[in-house]
Amino acid sequence: MSPATGSRVAKKKAADALFACGAMGDGSAIRVTGSTLYAPLDARIEAIPETGYEIMLRSAAGLKLWIRIGASTHHLMGEKCQRLVCVGDEVAAGSPLMNINPIWLKSKGIEPICMVTVRNTKSLRALVPANNMRLVALEDPLYDVYW
Repeated sequence: MSPATGSRVAKKKAADALFACGAMGDGSAIRVTGSTLYAPLDARIEAIPETGYEIMLRSAAGLKLWIRIGASTHHLMGEKCQRLVCVGDEVAAGSPLMNINPIWLKSKGIEPICMVTVRNTKSLRALVPANNMRLVALEDPLYDVYW
């Protein structure tokens, strides 16, 4: 499921060269209109850096997700990013992970684009992006995953 509400954008619009070229794994980008990121699946929190607008999740089946808001947000030192979980927490699909302020990010020159990357696609049979252009968090699929 989509971890954020917004509209799907081309990976090139994410302003992150590593994400755009797929160096970090297969991914999708969402221009965020809401203020909360949710767990798209049951997972364990692997990392949630204090300085960044990002989180890494791992499902019981081994799927590794990296969810990040904006490119180069480390200089913000996590300002206006409210983390709602900690490393090691087990979360259910739909659990709130963090609150952000997309308007404040735009005022700092950062496009509020959520990049969702599957870090271990080689262990999958297929990862197929859903066709929907508008996404409602926890209602619309982001991918179809085939093990």
